[in-house]
Amino acid sequence: MLTSEIMALINEAEERFPVDRWTWNGIHVWPYVRVRLNFDLLRFSQAQGVVPQNDGPVSRVTRHARNAVRGITRQLYAKWQDSGKSDRLRRADVLFLSDGISFVQEEGKWLERFCEPIAEQLRRDNVSTLLLTPLHYYHTPRNAPSVYIQSSLDTAAASGLFNARMGLVKTNWSLERYDELSQWLGQRTGGAPLCGRKWLARSMTIVDAITRRFLRLMRQVRPRLVMQVSYYSTIGMACNIACRQFGVPTFDIQHGVQGDLHVAYGRWNKVPETGYAMLPRYFWCWSEYELESIQRWADAFDQYHQALVGGNPYLTMWRDGSSPAVKESDLRLSHLVHDKRRQILVTLQFGFGTERELGGLLEAIRQTTKAYDWWVRFHPAMTSDERTGVAGLFIEAGLSGERFEVSSKLPLYALLRHMHVHITHSSSTVIEAAQFGIPSIIVNTFGAELFPAYIKSGVACVATQAWEIVEALRRLERHTAMNETSRTQGNSAWRICRQIVPATS
Repeated sequence: MLTSEIMALINEAEERFPVDRWTWNGIHVWPYVRVRLNFDLLRFSQAQGVVPQNDGPVSRVTRHARNAVRGITRQLYAKWQDSGKSDRLRRADVLFLSDGISFVQEEGKWLERFCEPIAEQLRRDNVSTLLLTPLHYYHTPRNAPSVYIQSSLDTAAASGLFNARMGLVKTNWSLERYDELSQWLGQRTGGAPLCGRKWLARSMTIVDAITRRFLRLMRQVRPRLVMQVSYYSTIGMACNIACRQFGVPTFDIQHGVQGDLHVAYGRWNKVPETGYAMLPRYFWCWSEYELESIQRWADAFDQYHQALVGGNPYLTMWRDGSSPAVKESDLRLSHLVHDKRRQILVTLQFGFGTERELGGLLEAIRQTTKAYDWWVRFHPAMTSDERTGVAGLFIEAGLSGERFEVSSKLPLYALLRHMHVHITHSSSTVIEAAQFGIPSIIVNTFGAELFPAYIKSGVACVATQAWEIVEALRRLERHTAMNETSRTQGNSAWRICRQIVPATS
């Protein structure tokens, strides 16, 4: 199924069923179900009709308990190894919640590229900040102090699931016609299920347990504003619920493609009068394009959900050369970038790294290895097994393993400064490349649906077959992409931030 077909199905479900009235202990659950449904339908489509398997209750408890035990050991080691950058829960005006994977290495240190540039600007105004890092990746050494929180969240989730199995969790459901939706969905898709009530009960138990942990954290930090990346994870949604209960506004910082076809940002066609507690109060957007997409549905609920343009502060530092890491990265690339050859960057997406999905691109590379310098960059969420498999495909096509390693370790913007064309299955790098004046080639109809404005303007084009990709590369040799600077210089997001947390002398 294409993304447009999945979104059309979700929107039809919103019209047919009272999704805006489904609650668990007073919390509207449709955002959680909607996001999970989107990814299950995508997996179902990719697996050509194989029904996604969900964990049973015992395996879920075991998995969270195991993660908690393993995570504590890794977390303690990372804190000891990087003790100088281990922060503590303390009072802060603005609390930042990373997604745990948006880190880039600059001058030997790992920087959170969406949270830290905003935090740095706020600190210049004497606004105190605190950064929380979830997941068990533990990038060290860190550029800025942060608090590792994943072990605490794992412990909360395991405890919540155990209490639910012991009957210690009280629940009050309102799921009118939920089972009917599952039957309707199976008929419309040829078997794809909606996750059942038992799955939803376990999931909401975890969300509730993590929400409670965030509430305890809020009482310690007492923030006036919370800013996060990737709000639509379990952790992000639980944080939003906690913030609403605590009475503090939240920002979701744009980290990639949004638009009408993104399940977390576009076409919310049925929203309760008081909005969804799982969604952020504000959406920090890179440009007017994303703002308009969100405001099409959020305008009617602007008291609870509102999009604002704040630009991409990290990209701006690289584009104008103000980051001290620019010279270092340029030096590292100097022996690999040949001035007289076209530099082509391929950005990969997790879940889309098979020969079936990349066959046309691989063949185009085989035909052009002598004409162009090719760079291939892993998606940060790709597993080690997935990286190994996809790297083998590109090496077989004639690419150098050295460029694979360099292009995946350096910051994305360090590479874009030297590239002439960007190629991808569906990466949001299309947006960022355009801001560096670099055109993109999208090699799959799935990705083409996500960037209609860029294709229409000529910033990007679609080429799925090998000969089409080669022809597009030749056609783009003298092309310069639209510079989007004028669309990303909005300051309304900054203005709201400063209204909530004014600068102090």
